[in-house]
Amino acid sequence: MGLVVSFAVCSTAEVLQPVGIKEVSSEYNSSQSATRAIDGSGCSDDEVTITTTVRNGGPDDLHWLSARKPVAGQYITYDLGMLYDVSAIYIWNYAFHGKNDRGIKQFDVMGAGSDGLFDTSVAQNLILDMVHGYDAGVAQMKPVNAERIRYIRIKIDSNHGADKLVGLSEIRFEGTPSEQKPLGLIMASADMRLNEFIISRADVSAMVCRR
Repeated sequence: MGLVVSFAVCSTAEVLQPVGIKEVSSEYNSSQSATRAIDGSGCSDDEVTITTTVRNGGPDDLHWLSARKPVAGQYITYDLGMLYDVSAIYIWNYAFHGKNDRGIKQFDVMGAGSDGLFDTSVAQNLILDMVHGYDAGVAQMKPVNAERIRYIRIKIDSNHGADKLVGLSEIRFEGTPSEQKPLGLIMASADMRLNEFIISRADVSAMVCRR
């Protein structure tokens, strides 16, 4: 009798806070750096969830804001810290009454593994709504499907009309840790191959005996 292996694999998607910024195309100044979009500044909850809102207004250091350059091609690269299978992006667009048109309108998403090579197109031509008036910023969810991703790049194509400035209030991702093949599956597979070998040996022996 072969070895009997039982196992259970359970994976639940979690909200992922990037551990850092790998690269950013530009920043307006040091107080409006890309880290402002991952540190929870201006958020209604200490622990950011998908129901969290962001403050609509000042001070300036609650958001990331690009330098005054052409908007198309601006980007931020986030580091998740390890490999994840990413299933969604949650973005709180730029929220600053009177300047909400700095918010992202259209963007693409690129992914890279631990090697940092961005050879995976995760999503293209995604659209974000602009925050209106004095409304609190809320998360906009964009479903994606990317496996074994550590670095995610948000590449901006356009904003909602501001001249040469684009910004972002907060961002989170949803996913599960990328896992190797469970040990139970490996052992079960090996056991099946062993049984096949035993059966094949028995078949050969029977054929020899019949001769």
